[in-house]
Amino acid sequence: MPILLIFLCTVTVTVQQVFKKQYSLRCAGGNYFFSALVSFFALLFFLLIPGKISLGTDILPYSAGFAAMFALATVFSVMALTIGSLAITSLVLSYSLIIPTLYGILFLNEKITPLKCGGILLLLISLFLVRSETKDEDKASKPTVKWIIYVLIAFVSNGMCSVVQNAQQRKFDGTQNSNFMILALIISTAVLLVLSLAFERHTILNALKKGTVLSAACGICNGATNYLVMVIIAAVASSVFFPVLSAGQLILTFIISVFAYREKFIPRQIAGLACGLASLVILN
Repeated sequence: MPILLIFLCTVTVTVQQVFKKQYSLRCAGGNYFFSALVSFFALLFFLLIPGKISLGTDILPYSAGFAAMFALATVFSVMALTIGSLAITSLVLSYSLIIPTLYGILFLNEKITPLKCGGILLLLISLFLVRSETKDEDKASKPTVKWIIYVLIAFVSNGMCSVVQNAQQRKFDGTQNSNFMILALIISTAVLLVLSLAFERHTILNALKKGTVLSAACGICNGATNYLVMVIIAAVASSVFFPVLSAGQLILTFIISVFAYREKFIPRQIAGLACGLASLVILN
């Protein structure tokens, strides 16, 4: 069962980047509003999960922290995808899962065996080998300073989302998970909507017309991802789950890039993909 859940989580986290890229191709601007809609539809996902809703103040600090990181990750990943390629942006963002992995090892006393070290080392090697996009890369697809800033902010905040989730689960012994996410998504939706009304009033209507379906799909997948993460990390060590998820996202991103976007990769990048596969097998 954990293997199936990890696979589903890999799919949901990967296709979110596809929906964000499609939005950036359809609409100019409206990133705060799109992100607010993503947060809103993720909230609807959690509201539909059976269970008693109790939004106590004890989970507020964790929910607020997650809301801040979630808002930053969503907005800046869309901004990065607007000016950068799907393949390389998605791959860099998938690397952010090394943050909760290191957190689990350094602060949660999760055991690190020689086999796990080998798996993590292979993962790092694979990430290095796939560092450029395609063999036909031109000036337009090369990283810019603005793209690097956007993707770094998204990288850190995306990784911190998982750290906050893990901390909340440990604090409350695996309870209050849905309440934690519901409160976090209420906060992020409200904050992003206020930012959109303040800075994007002239683009809201266009984003609503062209981006509602994409934001709904992205939000539902995001809600499913967060729910799956909470379920999985209760049964699987963070130092195993997050590298596996990162490697799985790497593989799916390559597949989408090849078959959907017709990108061709050089031998070094194929070797990187092979290292990612080896890492996934070893860590399992």
